[in-house]
Amino acid sequence: MNDAAVVGRVLREYHARGIDPAALRRVGGAVQSGMVTYLVNPDGAAPWVVRACRADAPVPIHVSGSRATMQDWLMSRASTLDCLEASGYPAPRVVRTRSGDPVGMDGMWLTLATTFVAGPLLRPTLAQLGMLGAALGRLHALEVAGDGAGAPEGEAAAGPGRGLAGGPGRGLAGVPGVDVAGGPRRAAGGPGRAAWYPEEAIPATLGRLDAVATLIPDDWQPLYAQFRSTARAVRQSLGALPRGVVHGGARPGNAVQSGPDTVTLIDWETGGLGLPVLDLGNCLIESLLDAEPSAGARSSTGGPSSAGVPSSAGGPAAWLVEPDEGRVAAVAGGYASRRVLGAAERALLPEAVRFGACYAGAIHLYQALAERVSGTSMDARLERLRNRVAVSEAVARLAAPHVAGGPETVR
Repeated sequence: MNDAAVVGRVLREYHARGIDPAALRRVGGAVQSGMVTYLVNPDGAAPWVVRACRADAPVPIHVSGSRATMQDWLMSRASTLDCLEASGYPAPRVVRTRSGDPVGMDGMWLTLATTFVAGPLLRPTLAQLGMLGAALGRLHALEVAGDGAGAPEGEAAAGPGRGLAGGPGRGLAGVPGVDVAGGPRRAAGGPGRAAWYPEEAIPATLGRLDAVATLIPDDWQPLYAQFRSTARAVRQSLGALPRGVVHGGARPGNAVQSGPDTVTLIDWETGGLGLPVLDLGNCLIESLLDAEPSAGARSSTGGPSSAGVPSSAGGPAAWLVEPDEGRVAAVAGGYASRRVLGAAERALLPEAVRFGACYAGAIHLYQALAERVSGTSMDARLERLRNRVAVSEAVARLAAPHVAGGPETVR
């Protein structure tokens, strides 16, 4: 299988035979890996982006908090984007297949197409960070019914948060997650689950940490202890924390200046139903980073626009951050103009700021110690995690006075 074959499948699935195959440009992944992204530039129409995935390929561990199949994951992402569209929230929109399905299927290949969000990534200025915070606050303020608790990804969706309709796939030619009836299921009315959906992400995180408990070197013990403490603290607070639709990776590199006073979040691979305070905490610390210097703009699935191509590392050359009062205040103030944190969320804010490091850290520690993955890349990941934990208290302290204020009108 090569790009030409997959492109042909994409054109058939979206009834786009009139589009020149040369109008599809690969902007991420590779056919051989089972996951590839194309930018489509049809004549006389707005560009859109297609992610093509093999139905039997594993879902990337960092984007799914459960053991979802590839079809489950794509359908869940489509459900979340459909929910945002129904709510009028600015985000990439799902492009339906020729049969009206949110996720297409041609043989072993599944496809999810979305509209392209044009514009430059945030530099970011303080004004842009304020708009980023406001966009996130507006997202978290959306009303969603139910929390989806108790139904794993892939079960029949009776309400928001379950993401899929029709029950788990029974397999097509031995491929899990594909319906015998002959096609992917339609997206349900509510959002899918975020990668950090707590009833899945926290047990998985603690399970990974438990699995390497006897393998932790002495100099890693403080980091390991902090990861366990953070996961447990969030678990203990679940009953008091509100749920909502979250992005899962809100930061300058995942936000496009789509208008003079408008910021649109892109890259919704980890989004869905989750805990807003964790989403805000991660945004506060990741907003201390600049956008990728080599990327003038990107698409709604992470592929580049014609303005530039993201760096191969997926971020700035240096991932380490330092607390910056101006940046933190801009994000937190923008957020509070749309949504004010409750008392339980404010109390958990320091843990929320470092939860992203905890979730990723459990994965990296397991890979390093149980799977014996090593090298300069792994060393850099661990150093980044130590950095996030080290600055988390200061970031939460700088944000605290701003997230408790009353809402103001955003002009």
